[in-house]
Amino acid sequence: MNEEQTKRYYLLKEKIKRRLRDENWKHNLLFQECINSLNNCEILSLENTQEIFNELIKIFPITFYGSIDWNKFNGIMNTEGMPYLYQALNLKNKYYILWDMQDTPSVICDLSTILNNLYDVLAVSFNTWLLSLNGQEVIEFYHGNIVTYGRLDNEVSM
Repeated sequence: MNEEQTKRYYLLKEKIKRRLRDENWKHNLLFQECINSLNNCEILSLENTQEIFNELIKIFPITFYGSIDWNKFNGIMNTEGMPYLYQALNLKNKYYILWDMQDTPSVICDLSTILNNLYDVLAVSFNTWLLSLNGQEVIEFYHGNIVTYGRLDNEVSM
């Protein structure tokens, strides 16, 4: 192979690898069941998901063990769990659903639908985060059973 053929070969190989990665989530049964239960949601691309995850990590620092480092968080934090979420938050607001599984796209959905189908949402992965579209609020479901809500005091641009 000459240099041009080698270059084209590696570009094609990378394109196939990206396509397989982009299609992998379609075979995840738990993810598919979650999407079916959410009904009216928007599935984002893996590239957009990575960008949103990068924003999450920039705004809310993550520990080496995969939880938000609430000790470094300077904002309002609440650990009262699910009853607090239903009472204090606007259930019509839309949130990103982010899972800690690589190659799983994020989803945009209203909070009410997410909470009404929470078992399906949490079944997708061990750790799940709900990030408000404006980046001001996050709800962390750490290992599915520790629920923590955090809200920033200052405005963040996403």
